Amino acid sequence: MDVGLTRLVPALQAVHSLQVLSIASCGLTNLCQPALVCVLQSQCHSLTELWLNGNDIDDKGLLTMSEALCQCSSMIVFNMGFNNLTASSLPVFTELLHHWPGLQRLWLKDQKASSVTEPIKCAGKDRQDFVTALDLCTQLRDLQIPDNWHPPRIVLSTTATSGDQYTAK
Repeated sequence: MDVGLTRLVPALQAVHSLQVLSIASCGLTNLCQPALVCVLQSQCHSLTELWLNGNDIDDKGLLTMSEALCQCSSMIVFNMGFNNLTASSLPVFTELLHHWPGLQRLWLKDQKASSVTEPIKCAGKDRQDFVTALDLCTQLRDLQIPDNWHPPRIVLSTTATSGDQYTAK
């Protein structure tokens, strides 16, 4: 699919206002990242949903995309579940959350890398920075992350005035 995505880039860049990009379960690898970055850069002002779940993108691929993803300030749904990410990606996601204040859904659960190798334990500071960044996303309604990415305890509290908020306890 990496070659297929490369061929689609001109068409995707030509779309006037791409809001949803779903390239789920297409076998994308890190080889497609330059093509994907081109699409993200050209559509960063309109893109609100990015579905990359079920591919073979790892930490390096996410890092390659991160600068372009930071420009997508209107992101409300981001799905990279079922890829090859590890807890080493936490600092990248922390940075992304600072650029996505209106994020409503973040799905990162069920990473293939976690099931193949011993799960990487998160450094306490990376986890705490991630939770602090989650607190900036006041619209966040659905958070699905690997268990070893959680701080010792995340509690979901709902109030009538502020909606759902994730706070560390």
